[in-house]
Amino acid sequence: MTYMNLLALIETEGYGRDSSMYFVRERGIGTAGMELIDSLAKVKSMLELFDSEKTVSITVIKAGGGLAAGINIPDVQEQLPISQDGEQVVFSVDVQGVLYDSQQISDSEYLYLPTQQSQKQIVPVGAGDDYVLTQQLNIPVLPIDSEEEPDLFGEESESDDSECIIQPENGGSNPESSGMKPKKGAPAEQFPNYIPSSPEGSGDYEDMLSGDDDHHEPVSFVLPKGVKSRAKKRAPRMWYDEHRASPESQLCLNMCFVDMAQFRRAVQQLHIAQLRNYFLHRNNPDRVIVKCDEDGCQFYMVGSQIGQEKTVCLRKFMDNHTCAPAGEGCKISAKWVAKICEEAIRIDTTTKVDTIIENAKLKYGVAVPKTMAYRAKNEAVRIVLGDHVEQYKRLRDYLQTVLDTNSGSRCIVTTKTLAEHPSKNPRFHGMFMALGASIQGFLNGCRPFIGLDGCHVKTTTGQQILAATGRDGNNNIYPIAFGLVDKEDKASWTWFLTQLKYALGGDSGRFGYYTIISDRQKGLLNAINRVFPNSPQRFCWRHIYANFQTAGFRGEELKKIMDNAAYSHTKHGFDEAMELLKAESEAAYDWLCKIPVECWALHAMDTNCKTDLIVNNLSEVFNKQILDVRGKPVRTLFEGIRTKIMVKHESKRTGAAHAWWEITPTYYEILEENKKWSRPMSAKKSVDQLWQVSRSENRSYAVHLGNKTCGCRRWDMSGIPCSHAISAIYKSRQQPEAFVNDFFKKPMYLEAYNPPVYPVPGEDLWTKTQYPDIDPPVFKVELGRKEYKRRKGKFEPPQPKVHIRMATITCSNCKLAGHRYTNCTQPLKPGLSIRKNQHQPSEDSTAASTSRAPTAPRAASTSSTRAPTPPTPAPRPAPTPSEPAATRAPAKRSASAPTAPPIRPAKRRAAPTPPEPTAPIPPATRAPTATPVVTRAPTPARRPPTPTPAATRPPTPTPASRSGRTVKMTPKMAGYFNAGKHGSYKQRPAEQ
Repeated sequence: MTYMNLLALIETEGYGRDSSMYFVRERGIGTAGMELIDSLAKVKSMLELFDSEKTVSITVIKAGGGLAAGINIPDVQEQLPISQDGEQVVFSVDVQGVLYDSQQISDSEYLYLPTQQSQKQIVPVGAGDDYVLTQQLNIPVLPIDSEEEPDLFGEESESDDSECIIQPENGGSNPESSGMKPKKGAPAEQFPNYIPSSPEGSGDYEDMLSGDDDHHEPVSFVLPKGVKSRAKKRAPRMWYDEHRASPESQLCLNMCFVDMAQFRRAVQQLHIAQLRNYFLHRNNPDRVIVKCDEDGCQFYMVGSQIGQEKTVCLRKFMDNHTCAPAGEGCKISAKWVAKICEEAIRIDTTTKVDTIIENAKLKYGVAVPKTMAYRAKNEAVRIVLGDHVEQYKRLRDYLQTVLDTNSGSRCIVTTKTLAEHPSKNPRFHGMFMALGASIQGFLNGCRPFIGLDGCHVKTTTGQQILAATGRDGNNNIYPIAFGLVDKEDKASWTWFLTQLKYALGGDSGRFGYYTIISDRQKGLLNAINRVFPNSPQRFCWRHIYANFQTAGFRGEELKKIMDNAAYSHTKHGFDEAMELLKAESEAAYDWLCKIPVECWALHAMDTNCKTDLIVNNLSEVFNKQILDVRGKPVRTLFEGIRTKIMVKHESKRTGAAHAWWEITPTYYEILEENKKWSRPMSAKKSVDQLWQVSRSENRSYAVHLGNKTCGCRRWDMSGIPCSHAISAIYKSRQQPEAFVNDFFKKPMYLEAYNPPVYPVPGEDLWTKTQYPDIDPPVFKVELGRKEYKRRKGKFEPPQPKVHIRMATITCSNCKLAGHRYTNCTQPLKPGLSIRKNQHQPSEDSTAASTSRAPTAPRAASTSSTRAPTPPTPAPRPAPTPSEPAATRAPAKRSASAPTAPPIRPAKRRAAPTPPEPTAPIPPATRAPTATPVVTRAPTPARRPPTPTPAATRPPTPTPASRSGRTVKMTPKMAGYFNAGKHGSYKQRPAEQ
């Protein structure tokens, strides 16, 4: 029994829905004991009150009337139920579950009810309620007077494919008389029309049917299971989509919103698009009324919730603003500005606030205050990069995932408990990460040289990043490990270096003890002496000089003297510089002598690490490389550094595998420069592999090729043969490339980058650990704008402001501004020449090395470029002054070159797809590094001409020259001779 069913019941008696229903709560006290039934709760309380009784008396009063004065008094007879007042009324159920008087319909009318098989059942109205209940519940009619117990779970005697025609027993009309016949082949089954003989019997029957019901709804009003309702279907709801291009254009009457917050956002977006202002006339959790802020404007919106749902429906909508638009009065918020600038922040997190303001004005026409733009940018950065606080919670899950994907790594996170800042979970203390690829690459392919440095994190936590970096074979930075600590002190450095020592397997590796360079910070020095007591140390010379200036010793003369002392490879040069320093300032000399000389002077440093670096600039380079992630949350910070290392390993590995060089480019250029300076040297053999090399009578050095040492200590420190060693190598008829240290060769370089760094999945695929969450450290919020630029030293010169980029370009060859060394007209230095040739040995360098051997055959390398000799060759003309440069050594270079044994020119590594052999190139087509001078050099005996077919030999254009005179060939002349074939006087790289 429900409230709606009671309303339907009194409508069948002639009452309307505005009539009032009462029941007796307390008997005998008049109208005070009557209670109004106006809700389902009152119906339930009535059923609970009369739970022990079989009938309930309900008094119905028409609209406008009231309770009579003599109602519910002791001397009045007990009221009878409506169904028993006067003639007994039999009710039936229509298709919508509403009772109505079945006696008001003629016997010839039938009520159609659907069954579970979606078929029609013909029920005569005069059959009564019991037949309706019997067909809906699929149970037989229970004869109350029978002594036998009925079978409530008996099987149906009728098949599913037949229609059941129920006929009344007394006075019921036959369906055949009204033109309705049963389905052919299905026998009509008749049931007796049982009517209870007394109200008590009817009550027993109702108790049997609904005795176990919870009184939520009577069984007689429940539609059969599986039956489709024939009620009128509601129109589908129109939902608001705030992710479309112009969401305000879809607003219409009866539009639905997910919740009230979305409705308020839609109102804000509408008025921003229309450049209008508004106010909330009513702002309740379930109802909002919006009006225009201008007086007299007819704009009006009403949104309210639908029933018990959170869904909000637009009930009223009058979108006809009569006021003038104004972009300054729109109710924009920081959240809305953050939403429109989120895409720009995803592209560049350093987007300026002025850019955000200009974009909002350009795209939407609204004026955003600067303070709101700052708040919006911070909110957008938090959305893009993640929440600083939330990323600390599951750091252990992230590190465990890194360990699972990158075997051999070492990832540690530590926590602590602060008494002054109590928290539910332990707070973050430090985090360390060393990838397995970085560890293996450093141990197998890098020199035992480690640089240590720290930098600040650009957040409000005040934390610092500690990093350990090495150097690869090309003298580039090689990150080994990095960590995050509260501050840079002795305890933090000791913890970081301890984790680094465990990751590397001790204080020494495959190539001996590690040499450590640092910035001479006190806490760091104490930590190094404690964790790596056997490792040699070096101090950054730039930091020493900064402290030197802070102590009061300034001036260019003092700096030059200090540089000479620090960069001198011999003790003699160091002593001379220190004597000059003492003569210039004895106080400065005493201050510098307090620092251990083996930590800052090259002549006293160890030679195991094969590097002559005394500045820690590569650690500073690492701090600059991670500048874009230093202001991000902790997990985003570590993931950004790991991604950078992964990309670098892949690019270096792929590039080196397809490179032409066998010696790394940086040190190959140094080797070429040393070859140039070795020309005036004179090498004389002493014994076995010991040589004496001198340039003048005052300076001579002992070179031992077996031990790879030189008296100048340059070869000892760097691992690259110095000019003295190259002179002795040439005299012993060997190649300098064979004496380069293995650290700078291609196999060792590949060893550093062969181990790959594997990707780490997203947060949804992390390995779940059982450890508790981690609370973030205490944030130190400071007033004012954040500092992103490094604080420069007191005596650090400021960088000049350059407005034109071309003014900063200086040629590294001639030291003139306005062009690069690639476009320089002066002869290139050996190192720049090999760099321009992409570190491939050229014919000029091969000819130069060949010219150092006086006994070498003349022009032996040019015969391989000529075509094969046919059986009937044509006679070749006599050689002209424009003979190819590769056939004879240059006159100036050969005159000053020392005597050297013949050597074999270095072979050029074949390309993956070598070009087809071509005819020899005329001498004028080669790109001159200097203005060539063609001379008729007298020779004791000319080489006999090699016969070559005239058809296969290209003509050799030569400039017109007079006999006995020298002709100077300019680039313009060379271009003229070369225009027919190449179009330019520059030689093609593929045809060199």
